[in-house]
Amino acid sequence: MFIRDLMGMNEASILSGRDNNSQNDFNTDLIVVDDLSPSQRLAGSLGFDGDSEVQTISNTYITSYTIDFYGDNAYSKANDFALLVRSQQAYELKKSLGIGIYQVSSIQDLKKLTGQQYSNRYQVTIKIEDTRKIDIDTLRIDEAQIEVTT
Repeated sequence: MFIRDLMGMNEASILSGRDNNSQNDFNTDLIVVDDLSPSQRLAGSLGFDGDSEVQTISNTYITSYTIDFYGDNAYSKANDFALLVRSQQAYELKKSLGIGIYQVSSIQDLKKLTGQQYSNRYQVTIKIEDTRKIDIDTLRIDEAQIEVTT
């Protein structure tokens, strides 16, 4: 949703990686999003609100993603994305989705890497931070019950 809204593209133009699409499908302007590795846990928290008797447990994870741009406008779209990630619109999208997106760390021409001469495919790498939490109803203990046996 972030990429779709930021780039102003329709949902059919954005594909998920590893969905068995053939290379012939990539002659038009397309974006393919894929994660590179497992999420790494950055931090976690545990809190308790005694008034509402709710315990909140949260974890923050970070994941590396690649975003591949295909088609005649691949180079300009990859660079536009790298710039737009720093815009006010991106800030508002990140805030509404509850995610953190770091700046683009690299832009690579995959045509050179794959040994092709005629395809337009540029890949950007970003990191996305996501925090998940759960609220659990937990009764508080108002008075400690201690029994001492000797």
